[in-house]
Order: sequence, then C-alpha cells, then structure tokens
Amino acid sequence: MSFFKILPFFLHAMGFLTCCVETVPPKGPTSLYNSLESLFGGTFKSDFFIPTHRSNDAVNKSSDLNCANFNSSCLWRNDPTNDDDFKWAVGSGQPDMRKFRVLMRSTVLPGGNDGKFAILRTTQPQPANRQAMLVSNVILCQTSPGTLSFRFWSSPRVLLKICTRSPNAGTYFHKCFDFERREGGSLISVPVQYSYMRPFEIVFVASNFIIRSRRRLAGVVIIDDITYYASICNRKTIRTFKRPTSKPRTIQPEKLLIRTSFDQERFEHACEQLQCSFNEDESGSQPCANYLLRNVKVTSGKSGNRHTGINAAYSGPYGYVNGPGNVIMLQSHAFQIPTKARLRFCYNAPDYESRLSVEAFSDDGKQVVFESPVLNIEKLEKWKCVTPILNPGNYNTLEFKAKKLRNEYSYLAIDEIALVDLNNGTTFC
Repeated sequence: MSFFKILPFFLHAMGFLTCCVETVPPKGPTSLYNSLESLFGGTFKSDFFIPTHRSNDAVNKSSDLNCANFNSSCLWRNDPTNDDDFKWAVGSGQPDMRKFRVLMRSTVLPGGNDGKFAILRTTQPQPANRQAMLVSNVILCQTSPGTLSFRFWSSPRVLLKICTRSPNAGTYFHKCFDFERREGGSLISVPVQYSYMRPFEIVFVASNFIIRSRRRLAGVVIIDDITYYASICNRKTIRTFKRPTSKPRTIQPEKLLIRTSFDQERFEHACEQLQCSFNEDESGSQPCANYLLRNVKVTSGKSGNRHTGINAAYSGPYGYVNGPGNVIMLQSHAFQIPTKARLRFCYNAPDYESRLSVEAFSDDGKQVVFESPVLNIEKLEKWKCVTPILNPGNYNTLEFKAKKLRNEYSYLAIDEIALVDLNNGTTFC
C-alpha cells in the first residue's frame, strides 16, 4: 500500500488524538471547577476560589453580609478547615439549559442579578460527612431576631444547612436548619436566632456528596443572592451597653391603657417588619421594602380583565399576583409580638375560587392567621379589609399566599398592611 493511500487514515488518527488531548482538564484542585463548562455546557465556568481569609472587620450593619456578586467586598469566606480540593468558588456564565435542567432540576439560572454565584462541586463520590463551610465575618451581636435569605440549587442527595456558631468554633454549632433538594432557585428565608450580646458567625454547610447515580453525575451546590436583615450591635453599642442587674419595673395594667407611646415602643420592631402600603417613599426605594416580594407586581391602576382582574385600587398603589396555582405573595422578616394584636390589611380576590391565606411560622410550627371565606358573588370585585388576631410570640416569618388561582387571568391583590390595637383598632405603627 502506497504512502498516499494511508495518508488520510494517518491524518484522521492525528486529529482524533488532538481532540482527545485538548479535552483533558489540567491537574490540580482547580481542574474540578474549570470543567464546569464540560458539565453544564454554555459559558458556565469558575473564576476563582473564595478566599479563606477576609478582612478582620466585624459586621457593623446587617447589609454588610448582603452578597450577590461575590467580589472582594462580600464578607463571606471559605472556612480554613475546608480541603484544598473541596472549597467554595465564584462562578459565572450561562449554562446549556438542557444540561442544567437535567442535573439541577430547574429552569431558573443562578447569577440573575449580576452574573456571579458561589459554587461547590466534586466529581468523585465523597464520604457523606465530608463537608465544606462558607462562613460570614463575625457579627458582634444581634439585638433582635434576624432573617437570612438566599437562593440555592443542588444536585441529587446533596444537603445544605444553615448554622450559627461562636467565632472560629469549627463544627460546634448553636443551631442549624437543614435543607434538602427542592425546586432550584427558590428563595429561602431562615430565622437567625440571636444570643444575648454575644458574637457569632453564620455558616453555610454543604455535605452528602455521595453521587450514587449510574451516570456518576457530579455533586454540585450553588448559592446566590444572600441577604441578611437584623438589628445588630457595633463596637460603640457594645462599649456603652450594660446588662440589667435588677428586675424590670412592673407597669400596672390600668396605666397601660393610657400609655399609647409605651405600646408604640413595644411594637416598634414588629411594625418595622410588618407594615406595608406599597407607596414609594421620597427616596424612590422599592415599595414594601421590609417584605420579600415573591412574584408580586405593583400598580395603582387596573390589572387583568374586568371579570377576574382588579378593576380599581384601594387607596393608591397595591400589590398583586396572577395564576395559575398557589402563589406566595409576601414574606416578612422575623418579628416579635409582645402581646395580642390585630393584623390589619385589605385584599381583593375577584375570581370566585381564589383564596388568600396568611400564615405565621415560628419554631413551634405554622399558625393560620387568616383564610379568606367563600364570598357572595355580588361582592367579589370589592376590596375587603380584615383584622385577624396575632398571638404574642417570636415569629420567623409571616407569609401571604394566593391560593386556587385557576389560570393566568385569575388575580389577587393586597394593600395597607399594619398592626393595630386589639380593642380600639388604633395603629401601633
């Protein structure tokens, strides 16, 4: 056989070798992350490992821990105990939607706010108890319950939990909340319990990268859009604060009736979390900014059609959602109710099947605060204002949910949320 006859076969073989050699990822701990593009397709990639050490600055205000772009200003770090090949990294880019949906069971993509997200990945099965921690800078102390919100995605079996601990305490945690895989990209809100004038850290703990699939799909967890809300101490308040040494002064019940300012003071924290009118303030900030607006749109005019839509506002801008299905509208941050009070709000549910449910969640479980009744069809298009009772206690969140929205033409609106006195209806806010 002549050389010219075998030349095409030789060139084909060389091309195959070139292809295969170029697709082998480089060795080293970063190769696991640089191969994100081969796993998810598109332009999905890892940019760099999140540092193990951040600035030593304590958290002075809760927004210091808000993190969407995961740049150098984010006060979150890899725990020093994380292995070199098992660290949180900063990722970016857009994956191939089909590949992403197969592994993460979601069509919602991370990086929605600015294209960046935190990712932890392994390509080999790991012991179930092997974990990697993403840790906040030290919070000097909280003076009220807090709320940590974030979005996360995970591959099958990977577990994520949110814990608090004393500074640099390793895996000796105070309290943890566990999360199993759920609809990827869902907004999660976690109560952050505070210790009386004690410093602590918040920790994301990922584990259970066992990868038992026949296809040996990688174990992946992604976090994005971290926000933290709480009243916290700073170094100045730590120095000036003195722990009370005597019993608090007892206030006689008959005096409480005339001390309106006292009641307003007691309910000040709850009002900060629960009051909402959807009106923009003078600074033009987001309406109802103290709530997490889940799926809510804001308008002051009509929305939807004249049969199952909102035909008129109640008193200005209002929030609304449309179907189908059950749709979460609003979620509050954690709050305290010192004594029985009424939650006042107005709603409009023009579709005859639509319902509004208001539920309060605490460590003791769920409490249904309000469930809208079956209404007279003649009154469906009217706004209804109600004042259900809120019992005293510490609550993790208050949730407004629209239920049984038949289709995309079914609307439900809400407005004017406030706390009022149990007996006379005067506002505390």
